[in-house]
Amino acid sequence: MFGLLGLLFLTGAVVLAARWLLPVVLVAVLVHRAAQALQHGAEARRRQREERDALRARADQQRGWVWVGDPRGIYGEYPPADV
Repeated sequence: MFGLLGLLFLTGAVVLAARWLLPVVLVAVLVHRAAQALQHGAEARRRQREERDALRARADQQRGWVWVGDPRGIYGEYPPADV
């Protein structure tokens, strides 16, 4: 008799808990996904910034070569054969 009553009580508790637990789990999953998206965006911006900085450094180096008359400033690392 108490087994059936206990099962009924447990079922009622699960139903009541599910009413509040499901939205809480949903919000937790959404927050986790949003955090992942923000982290991914930050990593992408960091990679773009590093690529841009490397490009600027290379351009500054080539500009310096142009100012001192080095043909690498115009032709790059692989000048034509007749230069």
